[in-house]
Amino acid sequence: MHDDVSQDHHPSQAELLEMAARGRETLTIYEGGGFSSALLWILALLCVLPGVAMLRSNIVFALAFIAMAAAVGMLARGLGRRRKLPLLTLSAQGLQYSAVTQPIPWTAIENYRVGAGSHRGENLILFVDLSSDYDVPLKDARSVSAWHSVGRSWYNAKQDWIIFKVPRVQGMTNPQLIELFSTYWQAGLARAQLGNLDESLVG
Repeated sequence: MHDDVSQDHHPSQAELLEMAARGRETLTIYEGGGFSSALLWILALLCVLPGVAMLRSNIVFALAFIAMAAAVGMLARGLGRRRKLPLLTLSAQGLQYSAVTQPIPWTAIENYRVGAGSHRGENLILFVDLSSDYDVPLKDARSVSAWHSVGRSWYNAKQDWIIFKVPRVQGMTNPQLIELFSTYWQAGLARAQLGNLDESLVG
C-alpha cells in the first residue's frame, strides 16, 4: 500500500511561520550499503583465489573463476563509486539531484508518495509528483528514456514524477529521510504562502 501525502489543511499564519522556520539547512543525502560493497569484494577474492590456484591444472576453470572475480569486482567498485555521489540534496531552495542543473522549487512539487521505506528495514521507493506546468531543468533530455529508469533516480516526463529508489541511505533510516523530505517540502510551501500574504498586504 502506498502512502499518499497531500496538502488539504489550511494552516494559520502562526503555523506557517513555525513551518517556514524549518528546512533551511542544506542537507546532502548519500546512498548507504557499504556492507554490500564489502561482501562483493570478499566474493571477488573468493573467486580469484581458486582461479589462480587452478591456472596450471585446469586453465578453462581458472579463467572462468578469474572472469567471475573481475565481474564481481567491477560491480563492487561501481557500487562504491555510486555511494560517493549524492542521491539528493534538500535545501531552502528546493530539491536537487544528479539529473537536474538547479534545485526544483518546493512550490513545483504537488505531492509525494511512499512506495516503500515507511518502516525500518524496507528499501526506499519515493515518488515526487511535480506540477504539470513545471519545466524540469534536466542536464540531458535523454535521461527521461526508459533505459534510465533502472537507476536510483529517474524523471518520468509523461506522468510528471521523479522516483528515488535505494536500499538505504547514509546516516539515517529511510523513514527518517521521508520525514525530512516532508519537513523541507512543507517548510518551502509555508515560505511561499507567507510571501504571497506579504504581497497581498502591500497591494
